[in-house]
Amino acid sequence: MQSKIDTRNNLLITIYINQINKQIDSKLIQYIDLYLRINVQNQTFPALYKLLSIQKSINDDDLMTFQYLKSMIFQKADEQEQKKSRDYLNLDQILRIDELFVKYKNNVLQTSLTIERFWTEISKTDYIVMNLIALGNTIVEQYLQTKQIFESIIENQNDNEEAVVIHVKFLEKIMNFELESQYYSNLLNNIRQKLSIKKQSHYLQNQEQQAIILVSCLPTQTNKILYVNKTFYKTLGYNQAKDIQDRPLSAVIPREYADSHDKILDRFLNRIQFQSNFEKSQRRVWMLKKDLTILAGQIDTVLRISQKEDLVIQGIFNSSNEIITPNFTFNLKEAQILLCDEQGIIMNSSRSFIDKFIDTDFFSFDDARIFVHDVIIELSKFTDIELKEGVQAQMINKISCSQYKTKNMSENYLDIFLQQNIYNLPNKMIIKEYIILVQSDFQTNNKKRMTKKIFMDEEEKQIQK
Repeated sequence: MQSKIDTRNNLLITIYINQINKQIDSKLIQYIDLYLRINVQNQTFPALYKLLSIQKSINDDDLMTFQYLKSMIFQKADEQEQKKSRDYLNLDQILRIDELFVKYKNNVLQTSLTIERFWTEISKTDYIVMNLIALGNTIVEQYLQTKQIFESIIENQNDNEEAVVIHVKFLEKIMNFELESQYYSNLLNNIRQKLSIKKQSHYLQNQEQQAIILVSCLPTQTNKILYVNKTFYKTLGYNQAKDIQDRPLSAVIPREYADSHDKILDRFLNRIQFQSNFEKSQRRVWMLKKDLTILAGQIDTVLRISQKEDLVIQGIFNSSNEIITPNFTFNLKEAQILLCDEQGIIMNSSRSFIDKFIDTDFFSFDDARIFVHDVIIELSKFTDIELKEGVQAQMINKISCSQYKTKNMSENYLDIFLQQNIYNLPNKMIIKEYIILVQSDFQTNNKKRMTKKIFMDEEEKQIQK
């Protein structure tokens, strides 16, 4: 445990070296600065970010120093990871298995195609023996490679049910290997039994329900999506992970917010003083779904260090969370969401808003210029504080897309609960989020929840008897 004097002295040395580093363009000073960040200030994340930012300018003479500092960062990161709880995901294992699985499926496909070519060739009356031998050798090579990749997957994750299912079908239907197929069928049954027991664990249930995303965090490249789990891509309306992976962050977050995210991160990692771990809980986020509507929710983010990908942001997204205001409580999934700019022009909305209030299937807010005060009646009479706490208001019941104008029919106004949240982004952009709950829907859902609660209470009483 450092004394206050040691802490102060270390801080002064770090600041001094940092100031020299700004004034003198010297690699030696940069390396000393990085060494102090790693060993004195325990700033592994900004140290790695800084080291990666100067990587391109490093020549062969400095390569050993670069590798030494990077190894030191990885060692420090491993020590910190060991102190964390089991809630921390094993990033390198996840990324490795994901990469192997992609290769495995591709090899299965290529081997299947080669076998098909083999049978097509042998069915010809004038087939050439040398061609068949060449195809046969290719099949053997591809099979051995496929088998090796599969074994690597199982070695890294011995309960990977999906990989074993594919391998059983591959051996049975493509290769006609009955004994091997039976062996892995038995293995599959054992895995399923094991998983059924595991799934009773509350911890593992939570993990499976979490929508997880891993994003690269490199100073010289556009941040890209490294990995999403099934819960994440299904939540956003996609059928497979590859529809999202390897794309920029703006593929799942509106571009304006993705750009702001990069600025926040860059500013955060370049600060001298660094104590936190970029851990942010319950941050508001708007995910961009496949249909280009938004899905509002909250995300827990943490900065991680990966041996394979260097700096990585781990995010766990939740679109079903309780919103508590002084005036009412609701689940975010029940609400319709509008996002507006500072002038009140609607930029995007949730799918539920379009389904409920737009009178056509073909609509884009980019093609329209609709102001939120044309949708919500007498919005200006409420103060920002009142809107933050939640108010009862009225809105029109339909937006006409044929002329991109609102239908203001007072006899058809809807009574709503309304909340406004204002967010200031680093690029001086102001985002206004409007959460709308139609009162009739809200009351119906409350009745359903109350009925369910009464039923569960009665059931519990019967059990106790």
